[in-house]
Amino acid sequence: MQEDNLGYNVSVGDATTGDLIFWKGHVGILTEPNVLTHANAHHMAVFKEGLDLENKRIEESGGGKITSVKRL
Repeated sequence: MQEDNLGYNVSVGDATTGDLIFWKGHVGILTEPNVLTHANAHHMAVFKEGLDLENKRIEESGGGKITSVKRL
């Protein structure tokens, strides 16, 4: 519901601090340029890591590709 109702779409390449990054069943926020803060099962905690690294891990674990980037 958040993905469908919040903000407006921007491209992944234009994502910046404060944008929400969505995957199927998962969301994180960019808290620094290219740094995603999110709760994840890999670390079992809220964690900050590079967006590129996390995107690759989510995709490889079957979570699919980024479905949208939203700016509020």
